[in-house]
Amino acid sequence: MYTIKNDYIDKNKYSRPGKKLSSISGIVIHWTKNWDKGATALANRNYFNNLDVINRNRIEEGEDPIFASAHEIIDRKQIVQAIPLDEVAYHLSYDDTLHYNPNIVTKFGVPNYNFLAIEVVPINALGEMHKKTYMNLLYRTYDLLRFADITTKRLFLHNDFTGKNCHKFFVEFPEKWQEFKQTLHNWFINER
Repeated sequence: MYTIKNDYIDKNKYSRPGKKLSSISGIVIHWTKNWDKGATALANRNYFNNLDVINRNRIEEGEDPIFASAHEIIDRKQIVQAIPLDEVAYHLSYDDTLHYNPNIVTKFGVPNYNFLAIEVVPINALGEMHKKTYMNLLYRTYDLLRFADITTKRLFLHNDFTGKNCHKFFVEFPEKWQEFKQTLHNWFINER
């Protein structure tokens, strides 16, 4: 079973606005796109926490600020909850819906205000996960689906919203995504 560390990032306008979710309409799976040595759930949480400082430097250099965060980040050792499950995370751009799949926006509204976000730390550029990371993701997703009282029909990839190649492994190997969702679906059936 997995271990959760609650380590909330500080409230700031770039990663934790402190706004409440309107609802939990679903869960979106992402990948951190960081597999370097030292890439962990905690390191990614710290990146989100430091966006206030990072963005001050970016703005001084004439660059656009980065808005990014996730409710939870998963690696092989732990799950770090970076934002409370009743708050907004900026995991699907900022507030811009211009590049979203219009069918999803019509059905669910602005995703950042209605979806939980899970970031997954990969082991390589393909987006593959360590077996323990995969199992942490599987069990935690199951628990979050139960928490939100939703089914696997409300489980999405970042790709479903914007076409971004995220979670890369699941986008490029859609049969693995279907297998992941089918495993969760089977668990729900066996629970009854």
